[in-house]
Amino acid sequence: MDSFLLQQKNNKTKILSIIGLVSALLAVVGAGVWFFVDTPSTTTPSFVAFKRPRAMYHYAHPQNIAFKKEDSYVSFVVLGAGHNHDLTRQALKEFPPEVAFSLSPFLPQAKKWAHEIWQEKREILVTIPLEPDSFPSNDPGPNTLMTCLSGEENIERLNWALRQVPNAVGLTHDTGDHFTTDSKALEAILQHTRRLGFFFVDTCLSPESMVSSVAPQQGCPYILTSYFLKNSAKSMEKELRRIEILAKEEKFVTIVVYLTPIAFRVLKDWFKELPEKNIRLLRLPQAFKEGMRKDFT
Repeated sequence: MDSFLLQQKNNKTKILSIIGLVSALLAVVGAGVWFFVDTPSTTTPSFVAFKRPRAMYHYAHPQNIAFKKEDSYVSFVVLGAGHNHDLTRQALKEFPPEVAFSLSPFLPQAKKWAHEIWQEKREILVTIPLEPDSFPSNDPGPNTLMTCLSGEENIERLNWALRQVPNAVGLTHDTGDHFTTDSKALEAILQHTRRLGFFFVDTCLSPESMVSSVAPQQGCPYILTSYFLKNSAKSMEKELRRIEILAKEEKFVTIVVYLTPIAFRVLKDWFKELPEKNIRLLRLPQAFKEGMRKDFT
């Protein structure tokens, strides 16, 4: 009996030692490294230490596409999704599946919208709040990333934004014409973006944006927006014709637009015209997979 109890005690000691060793390994290997997994208790992902599949591919939807020399390619990002519920659902129903939707972390029920959009097999981006030139008269909201803050403080704010919008593959912004000109502020954010496995879409609000210089230094995959469409039917139609020409010249362009009734009406018809013009829509992660934009990591 005594020998049995002693054996049980030894077994318990071994188990506790193994648990301690595993915990230590997780702490070392997983220090500062996150990845997104779906947990059994929720439909949204959680941050988990230890192993990191890259978000830009882990949450991407597959696109089987045969590339042709005569074709040109366009990637599209729709900002402002979820603000107008009916319009967002119309766009989800009628826009081609290759069109990505970006959600603000300030959006009520952002997690619910992220799940709904992802279930529609579309890529999701997070519209992160960045300091504008006109701050504080134009204040994007609490947790805005600011040039006056330390890198650690801005990373905390970025992490907050990412927690509001699960299943995302990348980041973009609709403010930040000041923040994106500050290389030091960008360094910390783009390094963290790379480490988490996202890409960054610069909407190029400032001609002095440093993203194209800082992102390669930090090994962060990035895309510069070719056009930020204006929301008037007349100017949008003109810009779309210019985009068609640019796509033929550059072979790959990226477009950003706010979701408005005008944008929905104009784009819905324009998307239908693309096949006959040898212009094809490309999911953003696919642009990195196919080498149209450099994947540094």
